[in-house]
Amino acid sequence: MYVAQRAFSGRMPDMWPHFIHFVQSCIRSFTSSIGTNPLGFTLMVLDSIASIAVSLFRILRREGIDAMRRHLKLNAWITAQTVFWVTLILYGPFAIYGLATCVYKDHQDLVGRLAELQDYAKNKAIYDQRSKWAEAEVKHWQEAYQRAARGDTKPDRILSREDQDTLYNELVRLSKDAKNKDYAKLEITSVGCERESRGLAYQLFDVFKKAHWDVPMDPKFDKREMNALSANAVEGITIFSDDQGNKARFIQFTLRDVSLDSQIYPLPAPGLKGTIIMIGVK
Repeated sequence: MYVAQRAFSGRMPDMWPHFIHFVQSCIRSFTSSIGTNPLGFTLMVLDSIASIAVSLFRILRREGIDAMRRHLKLNAWITAQTVFWVTLILYGPFAIYGLATCVYKDHQDLVGRLAELQDYAKNKAIYDQRSKWAEAEVKHWQEAYQRAARGDTKPDRILSREDQDTLYNELVRLSKDAKNKDYAKLEITSVGCERESRGLAYQLFDVFKKAHWDVPMDPKFDKREMNALSANAVEGITIFSDDQGNKARFIQFTLRDVSLDSQIYPLPAPGLKGTIIMIGVK
């Protein structure tokens, strides 16, 4: 009970600003509907009350307090009641109309705000994705400027957030098809310890893994196999495959969608199988 009271009392201050704003809106709606404003309506009511007060004061000055009391009982009180009821009858419908208008408008504003929040919640993933794409683009052009300042004519191959999403979606689409289970297996490696090519290899490995492909990073090749791969690899990206017309071609087209060109070659050593992506120097 104590916790509930504390929670309720904690919410009350948040309600007052909205309540005060609602009352102010009702007053403005009422006075505008009768062609005036809050000050004008207040002065109009005060005029009637002030007339009664001035009459009593004048009677007090001219005839004394007993006469004023008699006038108050016989005339002033009836006049005050008459002013109240006439004001209520004349302006009551307008006050009710103003209240109903404010309640309806407040309800419409609440419904509109709720719809905006629901739309934002529904599209939050899209907004977040666009924000990440924008951040990636800013980073991409910043790095391009820095490379140009250093005189680097070949930009580093870095997948932006948009590129990663494009590649991921295509890989997921293919891997979900039961007929394409053999596609979801390949190997990724890079030439030596060159920083840029190794960074791209890690990016590709991460995207393939997230798309549920069976992809070992830096597979274990013996010395003969590694020498054969390195000797036959070309500048950029080389795809070695025992299925050059199908698997390798699909990988090539998928990488091309994210601006990564590659060349396809047969497996260069007898013991090698499957599809191998080798990231060479840029």
